[in-house]
Amino acid sequence: MTRKLLSTQLPVAMAILVLAGCATTPPLSKTTVQSSPASAMITIDQAAQGAAPVQYLFDFSKKPEYTITAHLEGHFDKQIKVNKRNPSIARKQIMIDLEASQAWAATAPSAATNQWLQIRVNPEFSSEHVWRRMVDSATARYLEIEQLNFESGYLRSIYVARKFPSPKGEFYVRTRFIAAIASQNPLMYKIKVTSEWAFPGGGWNPYNRIFKEDLAMVEDIRSRFGML
Repeated sequence: MTRKLLSTQLPVAMAILVLAGCATTPPLSKTTVQSSPASAMITIDQAAQGAAPVQYLFDFSKKPEYTITAHLEGHFDKQIKVNKRNPSIARKQIMIDLEASQAWAATAPSAATNQWLQIRVNPEFSSEHVWRRMVDSATARYLEIEQLNFESGYLRSIYVARKFPSPKGEFYVRTRFIAAIASQNPLMYKIKVTSEWAFPGGGWNPYNRIFKEDLAMVEDIRSRFGML
């Protein structure tokens, strides 16, 4: 009689223990990842999640740490690592603050950035007139001209560099102007602004923007020549 009673009680007791265990383990819920400024592109462990704010399920039973990266044009990328001890995980809210780039604010995109832009010259202008105008525009922007040759129509300035802050330390952006005759008949010039960036002591890398002063010079040349 006693054995039979115990055998019927055991399954009930086990069921109570299982239910109690489930009750103490709350279900996982998603965490909101936001950025300031808003709408930064978010990647988590190199997987794109879209523009902030995004919802993500951090399951620390599967991996102890996640890497979040935020990218927004005109700002420096920011990367943070989160684990289950982060207070932001407990709050279900992660805010990523991005630092604005002063270099971005001082520069602008242009079709002449690191590639040739061809300009067809108004046929009313002589080659001598166009050359003088080209030299005038270049010397108004750059203090020195490195190479100058009327016969070949080749002009190259020295570099102009500026220093900017970044989360990794100060870095430089430099540009220079190059022009050459692309065709004599019809008369066509090609112009280019070489733009590069570098950290002190490091090598120079292509930069896809030029100083706003360079952009003004490019537009001045195009309007002076009367591009068709």
